[in-house]
Formats: sequence, C-alpha cells, structure tokens
Amino acid sequence: MVTHGDEVRADGPHRNGALRITIACTGVAAAHFSLCLHVKSRHLGDAYRYPTSNAELKQMAISQKRQQEIIDLATEGVPPDTPEELWNNVAALEQLIRTADRRRNAWLRATRKPGELQLFAENFTWDNPKPLQLLVANPGCDAGTMLYLFWYGCAEDYYFQFNTLKEIDGGHDREVFRLLRQIERRIVNGDYTSGRLYFDPTPRVSMSDRRDEFARQIPDVLYRPIGRKPKRGG
Repeated sequence: MVTHGDEVRADGPHRNGALRITIACTGVAAAHFSLCLHVKSRHLGDAYRYPTSNAELKQMAISQKRQQEIIDLATEGVPPDTPEELWNNVAALEQLIRTADRRRNAWLRATRKPGELQLFAENFTWDNPKPLQLLVANPGCDAGTMLYLFWYGCAEDYYFQFNTLKEIDGGHDREVFRLLRQIERRIVNGDYTSGRLYFDPTPRVSMSDRRDEFARQIPDVLYRPIGRKPKRGG
C-alpha cells in the first residue's frame, strides 16, 4: 500500500510517500521506505483510486458530476482545481490546503448520504487517517463502508501485532489502529442505521489460519459480508 502527503517547500510542492509492504504470511505489519516525488498535477490522487463498479454506482444513484466533486474532496493536499500559476506560491498553496482540509472535514460531519460517504472512502488515500475517523463517526455511514475501511486498513496486520493503542508509537499507525477499533466497536454493537452497501471481506482475508496468534482477535462478525450484492452490468 502506498501512502503519500503533500508538502509545500520553497522550490515548489512535493509529495512525500511511504511504501508499506505487508507480509501477511509472517504477520509483519509494515516496513516503511521513504520516497519523495516531485509532482505537479491537477489530480494528485489518480494513481491511488479504486474505481467503483457500474453496478455499485447505479445502486448509489450518484451523478457523474457529483462523483467527481466527491473524488476531489477525497484528494488530500493541493486541491485538484488549483491554477497552475499558484504552484510556486508557497503561502497561497498552504492556505488552499488548509481551506480544503476544513471543507473536507465539515462535509464529513454534515452529509448523511451513505453512497457519497462510500465513494469518498474508496477514493481517499490514507495519508492522514483522521478524516476517515470523522467518516466512520458520521451517523449516515453505512456498515458496508465501515467493513470496507476495516479490511482495506490492513486489519489483520495491525491486530496480529497490537492489542491496544498504547502499544503503538508511530503517529500514522496509531491513528489507523484507532480507526480500526472505532469500526470494530460500531459493527459489533450494531451501531449503524444502514447496512445496505455490499462488501465481502473474504478476498482480503489472508491470515485466517493464524487467528489464534493475533494479539487482538478480530470478531467473527467482521469476517462476514454486509449488504446485498448488486447485480453486475449496467
């Protein structure tokens, strides 16, 4: 899994990233390798997006225009519509990023549309897990979206190594684990109003034969599909 973050420097915007290599067979959660990519692009998140199928988009009933608006909201760092002439203006870029962060967080708190929250979850890049914590705390978040985030958050790797937050030193890993625990509580307690959006975690499960070795057990309910599988096509 590749994560990245935008940083404004004197010579222009940079993208810092960490390459996370997950070795499920040994239970090693992550090895991080620093890398820095100098990026000047209108759509910084394109390489990291997981496109939703036509059937799922039809189920969500979201227009193409609105889909793009949500994808832009999910793009961290410099907003996708930033004019080229501002790319070398450090102060202006920093202000744009702060404004975009506030707008994103306000939307995550206010919207109550499960389909839009799902689309955001699928296109967010995990650079900073805190917006996903806002998403999961949203009363409109569907249980299928929570389950999707749980398994795309490398739950097995974290639960193999850690039982509690205090065992984790790193800021990013700590926030991811906090998110996973948040999802665990909500699904186990049935703390959601909708469970219609389909997600089957089975293809993501790779350590089922080592569950007795986990520092923290993943509850059985989190291994089960949620929602009704949409018909393909359309």
